[in-house]
Amino acid sequence: MKGNFYGYVRASADSRDTERQLMALWDFGVEPKNVFLEEQGDGNSVKRQGKNIPETEREHGTQDRASGSAYQTLLKVLRENDTLVITGLDVLGRDCYELMDRWRYITIGKKAGIIVLELPLSNTGIEEEELGKVVARITLGVMQHFDQSRQYKRRRQAEGIARARQKGIPLGRKPKEIPREFESIRLRWDRGELSARSAADILGVDAGTFRKWVKAGTHGSEKR
Repeated sequence: MKGNFYGYVRASADSRDTERQLMALWDFGVEPKNVFLEEQGDGNSVKRQGKNIPETEREHGTQDRASGSAYQTLLKVLRENDTLVITGLDVLGRDCYELMDRWRYITIGKKAGIIVLELPLSNTGIEEEELGKVVARITLGVMQHFDQSRQYKRRRQAEGIARARQKGIPLGRKPKEIPREFESIRLRWDRGELSARSAADILGVDAGTFRKWVKAGTHGSEKR
């Protein structure tokens, strides 16, 4: 027997992305009343049909970091043979571990299906396919998704670095300023009164930083 279709949306700082998710679920056929919206910074209430619904009892079937969230309320209404529809894998989990934990609980614990609109072959309710093939497809999809996310972040980071260099913006950590007492400590180190580690401890830095400061000048030897 076919169950109900529910949607889950994770609100984004970009309101256009949230609207895009909602429109995709509605176009797929999920009724607006069955869409659960996870607001940014959700605490003790969730939004469903545009109304606030106070948190009542919680269902602890999965390790979830957002207690009292729209996700927890969704779990309370999700039943066997129901189907959860999401636009992308990152909606269900913030990292691979949370995603797999939630996926496992919904499909095995709740015995409900999941459809990821960005992965047309993700419908776990397809009975004629062997479980192994379904798991393989989902696992491959998860790996591809997070690999693409990593590549996207690296590309954005590289573009940001390139723009900063063009503008002459210094990159990396700001070097530590050499304290005024460095010279007196350096002289004691140079005379053999202090080891590099002891000198560094007095200055509140590590031995490597102390040696770097010494090397940057024309001071004594670096044996100690």
